[in-house]
Amino acid sequence: MVEMQETLLPAMKDIPREDLLTRLKEKQVTILTGFEAVCVECGLLQVRDKEGKLSPVRADTIIIAAGAVSDAPLLHPLREKIPDVYVIGEAVRPGNAGNALRSAASLAVRL
Repeated sequence: MVEMQETLLPAMKDIPREDLLTRLKEKQVTILTGFEAVCVECGLLQVRDKEGKLSPVRADTIIIAAGAVSDAPLLHPLREKIPDVYVIGEAVRPGNAGNALRSAASLAVRL
């Protein structure tokens, strides 16, 4: 697991965060914080540290979860055609699945 920030899952509440980190450790998942994933070449993930040094990391599986900026490109075109358009979850603010589900449930109750 490669994370650019110094802390993995900083927005997550402490108890579920610690539970998840424990499960990752039990499954022997390697966690690199303070690194940037740069590219995949010949089955290796290239990562860059803060000093700019590249290092190869062997990975069984690569899942890309990128971006920390909300993006709702259809919002304005839809609002021009449909009066009731609602923005929820990560389109409002990047967070986690729990926050996205709570915002969806909250909207459903209001409707």
